[in-house]
Amino acid sequence: MSIRVQQIPLEAILGSPEVLTWRSQFGKYSGLAAEILSKLKYVSRDAFAGWLTDYLRTETASPASLFAVRKPTSDVEPYWDSEGKPRLRTSASLGSEDLVNSVIAALKKEDPNHYLDHPDLNTMAARRSKDLYLLDDSIGSGGRVKDFLSPMLKHPRFRSWWNFGYVRIHVVALATNFEAHQKIRESIPGFLNYRAKYPIHEKLRFHSHVLYRTEDWARRWGANAHDIRDFCDSVRAVPDYYRRGWGGIMANLVFSHSVPDNIPGLLWYRGDDTNGNYRGPLSNRTLPEWFSKLLDDSDSAPAGTPEKPDPLVLQILLAAKKGVHTVNGIGWSVGHDPAAIWKLIDSIQSAGLLSVENRLTEAGMTFIKRTQPARPPITYDHSLYIPKSWCADQETV
Repeated sequence: MSIRVQQIPLEAILGSPEVLTWRSQFGKYSGLAAEILSKLKYVSRDAFAGWLTDYLRTETASPASLFAVRKPTSDVEPYWDSEGKPRLRTSASLGSEDLVNSVIAALKKEDPNHYLDHPDLNTMAARRSKDLYLLDDSIGSGGRVKDFLSPMLKHPRFRSWWNFGYVRIHVVALATNFEAHQKIRESIPGFLNYRAKYPIHEKLRFHSHVLYRTEDWARRWGANAHDIRDFCDSVRAVPDYYRRGWGGIMANLVFSHSVPDNIPGLLWYRGDDTNGNYRGPLSNRTLPEWFSKLLDDSDSAPAGTPEKPDPLVLQILLAAKKGVHTVNGIGWSVGHDPAAIWKLIDSIQSAGLLSVENRLTEAGMTFIKRTQPARPPITYDHSLYIPKSWCADQETV
């Protein structure tokens, strides 16, 4: 399942008067501020909803109990009440949860027998629904998923199902931080019981399109990643716990429906009069109108422009060229969840670009040469004259 991701060229960012007003306050570091914006990747509302819908249609067991991850209303009360019914949710708009709920509602209308929308425990038992899917757009520190899962496990009836291995929980998000997986697992009671009949790793599974590690700065921010990180740490107008984003994740994925707080804080933080009244270009964690226009302008191409090949296909071929041949290795090399790209690797093999051992074929090498820019020819300067007397004696000693 592919997904369309947008980026704004650095030239467009440098030419924006709104960005110039913001980055001019950083003096000699204004260039790094512009580079940060150029490294962000943007996912539209329709692109995320389409990816999530495709995943739930093709990868879920029937019947599937679907839940939109949200901040719990109470840290003490279980998710379900004493009668097994979900507690009332807030009616306020919650960004990513609203979009996920709309996808769940549409799928339930499409096939009410396959999809259960935030079901109560009696419905799950009657329908024998063994698979729960916790849905979110991105997972950075893992705190929200952990806080959402904890009240579920506090209900005695559901807890007994969990302990006896009657249910499995799938955490699904477009992008996830690998370190968050361990944090969520460790929050579950019995995590350290390695002799359990039903171990945690079999009952709790993670599914995503993009998978990254926090310390892999260069993959997200390019060659100047460490300079960008140090620059974010130096912005005193932003509280220290927000400078690299919440949890220190420093992610670079932004959604049109919601700007995550795990991207650098200088982009979205909004201060008050007590700390200089700082305003980031994505203040209030929303995309302003001028920013959306930059995205639309950068995405438009002149008529007749040839379609570029899928960049993910090219990355997989380049990984195979470097000697990475396992699905897990290729997944980590290209920054995607191995479980999400094995079908794409299979289609690349069917196209003859990779062998069944994931080794680059002659057609794959030709594809790489055709898609990569041609290297300039190497020229040598033969104008330098070297006297023969300077040359070393070549006679055999």
